[in-house]
Amino acid sequence: MTRPRPTSTIRLPRWRVYYNTHRYVDCSDTARACSRIVRAATADEAREIVRNMERVGSRQPRWIGMVHNAEPLQRAKEDGNEEV
Repeated sequence: MTRPRPTSTIRLPRWRVYYNTHRYVDCSDTARACSRIVRAATADEAREIVRNMERVGSRQPRWIGMVHNAEPLQRAKEDGNEEV
């Protein structure tokens, strides 16, 4: 009989989350569309992870504005271009 793995070692699915960034904290400039890949159990959790990040970028950090949608990221099979 196999034992279930602890929840800390279970790999969560990856999500691509789309959001807007702004140069200024008050969002007074034109928004730029960005995306980020995060690991989460659901799309709502993935969006919440990005929402909780205040800024993105290291050289010229930008403020996160509106968070749009999260799409599941699909892996490609090793033997070809077919998706799992």
